[in-house]
Amino acid sequence: MRIAAPTLTQSTTGLANMSFAPMVRTTDFGPFAGNGLRFATREEAQLWLDDLMCRWFAVTDVRVDESTDPVNYSTVDGRTLVEVA
Repeated sequence: MRIAAPTLTQSTTGLANMSFAPMVRTTDFGPFAGNGLRFATREEAQLWLDDLMCRWFAVTDVRVDESTDPVNYSTVDGRTLVEVA
């Protein structure tokens, strides 16, 4: 299922065309890692992270980073992950 690309997002730093990247850490001191998913809102990225933490038991920390990458995924009904056209 694909949906239309969302409108521009204004970041907290004032930059347009922002997306939000969910990031995870699986060790106490290791680096955070992402997987290329970019969401239109911080809330969508956090919802995805919340779901991931229910499935992965090795996650020790999560965060949402701002990104200049284009939005490529969105959530529908707060759960379903869909690719953005």
